[in-house]
Amino acid sequence: MPPRANFARYGSVFVISIVLSACGAGGGPTDVITKSSGTRTAIDSADVPATASVSSTYNRGGKEPNFGYISKKGLFKISPRFFTANNFSEDAAAVVTLNRDGERNLSKVARLSFIKSDGSPAFKQTFEIPLTVDHVLLDEGSRASYEDEVSKDCYFSEGLAPVPTKSGEKFLWGFIDHTGTWSITPRFLAANAFHEGLAAVCLSNRQQGFVNRNGKIVINIERDKSQPVDRLSKGVGYPNRGIFGLDCGEFSCNLAAVYQKSGGWGYVDKNGRFVIPPQYQRAKPFSPEGAWVVRTLVTQKKAEVKGEVEASTSGPNSEAWCLIDRQGKYLLNGQEFREVGKFSEGLAKYQIDNQNWGYIDKSGKTVLKLPCKFASSFRNGLACVGSTANEVGFIDKTGKFVITPNFFDAGSFSEELAAVDAR
Repeated sequence: MPPRANFARYGSVFVISIVLSACGAGGGPTDVITKSSGTRTAIDSADVPATASVSSTYNRGGKEPNFGYISKKGLFKISPRFFTANNFSEDAAAVVTLNRDGERNLSKVARLSFIKSDGSPAFKQTFEIPLTVDHVLLDEGSRASYEDEVSKDCYFSEGLAPVPTKSGEKFLWGFIDHTGTWSITPRFLAANAFHEGLAAVCLSNRQQGFVNRNGKIVINIERDKSQPVDRLSKGVGYPNRGIFGLDCGEFSCNLAAVYQKSGGWGYVDKNGRFVIPPQYQRAKPFSPEGAWVVRTLVTQKKAEVKGEVEASTSGPNSEAWCLIDRQGKYLLNGQEFREVGKFSEGLAKYQIDNQNWGYIDKSGKTVLKLPCKFASSFRNGLACVGSTANEVGFIDKTGKFVITPNFFDAGSFSEELAAVDAR
């Protein structure tokens, strides 16, 4: 399973900040330049299925993101020319360019297309994707932030890719094949990629579930109608698309995370039966090593009574992740981590503090510590790490930089290529 250069999740988004005239007169935005902080979310490509777009910030009057793809030698194989770029999956990657209403003004939609590993179009079809707009009032006027919460979910898995298409005033999701032809007609409010023959979809505010490759609902998940619909779903790693959030994750190791308001996140099998009851604040997909979860207060107390974890005087930590097996039993002696990534190539990243990350092996032993502000899981033998924007590079498993940290941003390697921002 390819990764999501997850930065996201929840998600990986790009933000375009523009300052509008305080009085609203005179038309377009002024050229006010702001500088990106370089902050990145902690979830990377191995945390979310396959490939989320690399996050980036475009400041009007400054340089636009300029993504291309490099090899493991650090050489460009696809020249920089994209505003946003996903990891490769099945010899295809989704890339995004911005629509403009004029020479300067940006549209509220962007253009998504797929390219092959040689940089040529995978097929001729392109797709409009919506940009979420949020206005923030400032002393000098109103700043509009445009967020792409869509393209990171558009990647090929098991021969199909979920993509949105505009239908009247809204966007509906369907699935295309490698020719760009609709294999499952767009009719979903949200959709995840296929994994183990099933894909999570949202049909309405009340109904979600999993479809097979024929588009038939085979597992139905009903949501409580009083359950709030957040911009981001409650399980880290599963971003919301549009208005409706998916409360279902991907299938991995024959289990998928599903949210229930009455108990939290649990895991269902392919019959829709809860194998691990809903009981967690957050949940990530399974790997052969296990799945990372955040305990609730009730779950914490039960684990203490069973002697699976040490007693806590302050209750569960919202940032404390623990590893469980497929029966829901705690591994690594219930050891907690501030932030973690899914095991990939035998290692899992974890956050030590705001300035340091580390990697543990399957026994929970720390095998590598790095002074950096963000890090990705290892893919193709390399991991992306960085301290600030403009200082992003790639290390090997000894912690040595093999690709100099001089990129503004980067995703994980996948199919021997990695997206990097060369601005």
